[in-house]
Order: sequence, then structure tokens, then C-alpha cells
Amino acid sequence: MGLQCLNLQVDEENRSMQSDNSVADALESQFYERFEEGEPIIVAIHRQDLFQESGKKYANQLIGEFREIEGVKEVISLADRDYTFPEFYEGFMVSADVSTMGVRIFTDHPQSDASVIAAITVVARANSRDGSLVKVSGLPVQKNEASRLVVKDQKLFAPVSIVVLGGVLLFVTGRLSGVLCPLIVAAITTVWTLGLYSLSGLQLNMITSLLAPVILTLSVSTVLHVYIQWLKEDVTDCYLRIANAIRSLWRPCLFASLTTAFGFLSLLLSETPAVRQFGAFAALGVVLAWVLGFTFLFFGLSLFQSPSGGVQNRWIFHTPAKCARIAITHPWKTILASIILSLVALSGMTKIQVNTDLLGFLGPRNQVYQDSMYINSNLTGINTVEVLLSKNTGQPVAGKDDFDRIKGFHEAIKRSPGVRHVMSAASFLDGVSVTDENAEEAWRQISSDRESCFVLDSEKMNTRVSIRVDPQGSLDGADLIENIQRIGSKELGSHFELRISGGFVRVVEESNQLVMSQIKSFGLALGLILIAIGIVFRSVQLMVLSVIPNLVPLLITGAVMGVLHIDLSTGTAMIAGVVIGVSVDDTIHYITGFRNRVIAEGCDRAVMETSLSSGAALFSTTLALSLGFWVAALGSFKPTIYFALLSGLTMWIALLCDILILPAFLKITYKKCIGTTV
Repeated sequence: MGLQCLNLQVDEENRSMQSDNSVADALESQFYERFEEGEPIIVAIHRQDLFQESGKKYANQLIGEFREIEGVKEVISLADRDYTFPEFYEGFMVSADVSTMGVRIFTDHPQSDASVIAAITVVARANSRDGSLVKVSGLPVQKNEASRLVVKDQKLFAPVSIVVLGGVLLFVTGRLSGVLCPLIVAAITTVWTLGLYSLSGLQLNMITSLLAPVILTLSVSTVLHVYIQWLKEDVTDCYLRIANAIRSLWRPCLFASLTTAFGFLSLLLSETPAVRQFGAFAALGVVLAWVLGFTFLFFGLSLFQSPSGGVQNRWIFHTPAKCARIAITHPWKTILASIILSLVALSGMTKIQVNTDLLGFLGPRNQVYQDSMYINSNLTGINTVEVLLSKNTGQPVAGKDDFDRIKGFHEAIKRSPGVRHVMSAASFLDGVSVTDENAEEAWRQISSDRESCFVLDSEKMNTRVSIRVDPQGSLDGADLIENIQRIGSKELGSHFELRISGGFVRVVEESNQLVMSQIKSFGLALGLILIAIGIVFRSVQLMVLSVIPNLVPLLITGAVMGVLHIDLSTGTAMIAGVVIGVSVDDTIHYITGFRNRVIAEGCDRAVMETSLSSGAALFSTTLALSLGFWVAALGSFKPTIYFALLSGLTMWIALLCDILILPAFLKITYKKCIGTTV
């Protein structure tokens, strides 16, 4: 399995981040077949003397180097026109002050993009000197940069997670065995999970790069529960001590692991393959951690002397004990405060916006981000919306009426907010009045232009309108696409069929599916978890009661996202389904401890003892879980950083709810809830 981990590949094309959409796939294929053009790599060349002989010589040499790169299919630039250009090229292939020129590079196949982009970047950086600037961007470059950063993050996450978790374990247990046993189980679980991931033929992406820190953290959490119980056992016989700890916790730990796995499995409802892969293998890792943890601990702990003194850091009991006293003394006030807080949180959640911004994910310090913004400011928009038009009659595009409709659509789109440049058949006859008499000649003139293949297919059955737009997220992009469709209905009527395509359009469409996807995932997770809790406690009242301390943290986290303007994107959309599966573990452990004590000790005493016993263990595991998740905040992508930070925050809020709000509810309702002891 270790060798399989070393052989893990990265999804350089980022196909796993693209949702399943056969209609969009078919349209993209049709577009490529008609115009033999995919997403270009955009290069901007800047020199003050660009159109003088020295500047032309520099640009020609640079373009020649691009053409020699293996995997480059075509390079299009003003050099092809001997540096003369039609008016519609301004703001597209040349800047208004003619100091910046655009170069569009197409590759043989998307699989070769990574090596081609690397070579282009090397050439660009080498030639950015003596007042010359060469910037590289485009959607393929952004995707390639994401893949590069996945590799970088993967090398960082695992070792940092081990160091952080090791420090937490030493702090909590104060023993070498308390560090080694959980980390060994966590390391084996992670290697097995990633090995199976590799054997499945899957490749890492910006979402599944989180698998290593997440599985390491969750594995440590499972083992830590048993280890702390082992410390608290008061028998001296080594094997009996281990057996007692395992016997008392195997069942609650099993169901806690299952609820966590259910939370991850709920992500299988996502339409994004990367999210489904993360959910499936994180769930597998959780189950493996339970199996390996209980198997290894029986043999591993036998190698160490039976400890005395229990948990070394006694201060971890203070917070649970204080919360227990508040819950016992003021149960109704505690419940009322939680209700008010939830209502306030609900109002904050209404401010959440669904938005995916690939360029924004990289951040302003990233070189690709800087190059993209430079190209956008000095040349043209870096995102493209492709519009494919075909006549509903099935006839070729021709005649004055067709031209007038396309021109009207072109001009209206050009005036739209966020649009930087529009190229269509109308671009080739700018300023020419097309009449019934000269319409045939006008279309012949368009067809004769060497670049007409960009806007008309060979059979003249489809025409293309290419729209360059400013860098923007899917929120603004959705408004833009809706506006394009509205303009199309007005200017084209029922005469043309309008179809919108392009990589940027896919991002917008997939982002708009996130809310429904999250609702389905969360609903499935909640349903499965409720069923599991019902099986564990065999009590409908406890099943309902266990949901309350796990919904409140999600409401608060949602409010934090709304107030801080953190967008709902691919990464942050996973929080609800994942965290409820993790945080409900604490609820299961707490209720189990309470039920085992309440009949013999009474409610108040049971709450206090459970808070001191289970609460301390929950505090320790939450510390390990949150810090383990927060390691991913060192990553390169905003969505995964927000996922890590918000997940850790939610876990702490969930812990507070479990040791404060849950005991308050138990204080009031325990006589109705308590049935058979688990």
C-alpha cells in the first residue's frame, strides 16, 4: 500500500472537479468539432516599441519559441498578419495603446497541457526582461496551477498533520504510549486508504488532497477515546485493563465511526466526482480506523506498563465541569439562550452567497492570478463565453436578415456589464451596411477572411459569437449568462437556436447546483445518523434530542459564513454533511455515559460525572480533530482553507453544545428519555 501511495497521480486536467453533465459535454464536443478550437492558453507580450522593428523582432523570436514547444498545435498572433489588424482586434489581440499584443496558443490534446504550459511559462519568464513583459493565463493555465498546488499541498499536509497531532497527544496524555499508539494506527489507516485510492485508478485533486490530514485526524480521534479510557481503568493486570477499556467503548466507538462515515457517504450525492471520491474514501478511512484501532490497541498497549494517575493534564476537566454546573443549575436559561442564538444565526445564514471563482481560489499572491489580472487590465478578459447559433429551419446562415439579427445580438452583448470583447460574423463587416442586394457578397467576404473559421463552420450551418469577459465568480457569471439569453431572445427571436458553452459556463452551472447538492447531502447524512442513533439508544426521544446540539453549531457556522462573506463553493459546501457526522460522535459518547450512570446516581450526579469523564475525552478528541483539520488551512486554495477553518470551528461549537446544551435538555427530559441501559 505504501508503494501505491508513492505512485499517486494528480488530475492535471481537473476533470474530477467538473460535474457530470452529458448535455454540456455533448455541446462542448460539438463546438470543438465545428471550430476545432478548445480553451486557449493566453499570452500577453508587452513592449513600448512593440510595433517598431525591434519590438517585432522580439515578438517574432518569442512566438517562434512557442511554436517549437512539443504539444503546441497552433499559435495565433498579429505576426500572422504582419502586425496589421482589423479594428475588432483592439481589446482582443492588441491593446488600445498598441503596447500589448495577445497570443493564443492551442495544444494537441488537453492531456499535454501540463508540459506545454510549463514550457510556455519557462519561455515567458526567460523573456521578461529589459522592459519587456510576458504574461501567461487562460483557463487551462488556471487548472494546471491548481494541479501543481495540489502536489505541493500533499507534500505539506501529511508531515505537518503528524507533528501537530503528535504535539496534541503528548499534551493531552503526557505519555510516549499516548503519542505512538494513535499515530501508528493513524499512519497505517492513511496509507491503506490512499493506497486503495491509488489502486482504484483515481487521481488527486484539490478536494481529495484533504484526505491525508482528515483521515490522520479522525483515526487519532478514535484511538484516543480508547486510550483515555485505558488510562482511567483502576485494575493493575495489563490485559484485563486493555480488555475493560475495549469492552466499554467498542460499541459507542463503532456507532460513532458509522455516523461519521454516514456524514462522508452523504457526499456521494454530489454531482462533482472529486467530492464523491473524497466522501467515499474518507468514509472508508473512518471504518478502517475503527477496525485497525481496536485490533492494534489490544496488542500495542500490552507492550507498555499499566499506567497510574490517569490523564496528566487535569485542566481539561475544568471546562466540562463548569458547563455541567451551569446546565444543572440553569437548564431553562441555557435552552432559551441556545434558541435565541439559533434564531440570530438563521438571520446570518440568509447572507450566504453561492459563488465559485477559480481565479479567486488561487489568491492575489499567486503568479497566475497576477498574470491573469495583468492581461485583463491591459489586453482582454481572460474568461470566455461561447455562443453557438444555428437556424431553427436547418438552413445555412446567410442573407441580410441573418446578418442583422447577429449584428443586433453582437452590439447588445458588447454593451453588457462585464463584457470586454465580442467577436462574431458582424466583426468582419464592421461599418459595412448589408442590404438585400449585397448580402450574398457580404457573407462571401466574411468566408474569404482567413480567420472566418473562428466564427463560421465549413458548412455555414453554425455561427459562433465569442464573448471575452472580466474575471468574475459564478454569482456574477450567472447574471451575465442570463443576460446573454435574454438578449438572444430579444434580438434573435425564434429564428436561431442559441446554445451557450465554454469552461467558464460550466463553472457557473456547477456552482448553481451546489445548494441543491448540499441540501440532498445534508438530508441524507441527517437521516442515516438519526437511524444509527435510534438503533444505538432504542429511544425516539433520545434520537430527536441528539440532533439539537448538532444543528446549532451548523447554524452558527452558516451565520459566520454569511457575516464574513465566505461564499458557498465546492469546498465549503461539504462542511454540513461532514461535520454533523463527526460532531454527533461526541453526542453518542456523552449520552452513553449519562445513561450508564443516571439510574444509579441520579440526574445531577450523572451529568457531572459524565462531563468529567466523557467530557474530558471529548475535549481531548476535539482538540486533536480541530487542529488536525486546521492543518489544511496551510493549503493553497481558499475553499479548502475555509473548509478546514470552519470545520474546526464547528467542532468546538459542537463540543460546547454537547457539554452545555445537551445536559440542560437531559436535566429536563431525562425521565422520558431513559430506557434500557446501553
